[in-house]
Amino acid sequence: MEASLSKRSMTGEFNHEKIKTIQMAIHNGDARALSPLILHYQNYVFQIAFRILKNREEAEEITQDVFVKVHKVLDTFKGESKFSTWLYRISHNLALNRLAKMARDPVRIQSWSEKQLQMPGSENDSWEIMEWKDRKKFIGFALEKLNTEDQLILTLFYLHEQQLGEIAVIMGIPPNNVKVKLHRARKKIETVLNQILNEEVNNL
Repeated sequence: MEASLSKRSMTGEFNHEKIKTIQMAIHNGDARALSPLILHYQNYVFQIAFRILKNREEAEEITQDVFVKVHKVLDTFKGESKFSTWLYRISHNLALNRLAKMARDPVRIQSWSEKQLQMPGSENDSWEIMEWKDRKKFIGFALEKLNTEDQLILTLFYLHEQQLGEIAVIMGIPPNNVKVKLHRARKKIETVLNQILNEEVNNL
């Protein structure tokens, strides 16, 4: 399960009218009514789970679990927030619950995989001229050096384009804390990226 890094493919939102239509269809027994939501949001949910669990198989299982739960509780969504915020909150909680179980069973924890995150341009000249496939690789290396919370907040803000208030709801922390944590995470990844790029240049 791979998520596209295109901004165009990562934007878009099911409005409340569409959600109400799906809610009604599910209420009437249409088993396929959730399919449009799954197709649109499954990669987003997977990324949230993967940032927390660092494990592809576990993240794929959580993605399935999320939509099973959404199918059961979609009628509780009242449109008081964006649907994606409501969905990511469920994803975040289920992933954290799975992480707690994994911590009690260390054998299930595997090595980190390469991470992907679309970031704004850097002032580093080497960064600007780098092809995207190489940029993606170095961003992955940099993210591996950050903690789970930093990875998650960067993903939500830059890749999923969530607002600070929405991230606060998803992560269960005050909005002011989100701003501080995002600033620190951005500084951390910029520092790590510059270190990695400088090492690459010195090795040429």
